[in-house]
Amino acid sequence: MHPDVIWLIGAIMGVVTVFGGLLARDRWVMKTMRDGDDELHRRVNEVRDKYVRRDDLELQSSRFGGELHGLKDEIHQTNQRLDRLIELMIKGTAKGA
Repeated sequence: MHPDVIWLIGAIMGVVTVFGGLLARDRWVMKTMRDGDDELHRRVNEVRDKYVRRDDLELQSSRFGGELHGLKDEIHQTNQRLDRLIELMIKGTAKGA
């Protein structure tokens, strides 16, 4: 075989080997990046699922505060009624004695 043909075949094989290596390296890098992205997205989704958004928390807190305020007013009114009832009972006991 002519030495130029042998050299050409060797050069073609070398180029194919280099491009194959570059392709394998690029695929490995892309797989590594994709795996890292998948892990990051998994962690972000976990945080999203476990924690509450700030505006939702503030809305819930304001509702809870309003309910507590209403409960405080009801307890105050109940205490006033009980005080009046106790006064009437004391006055009734004092008159009857």
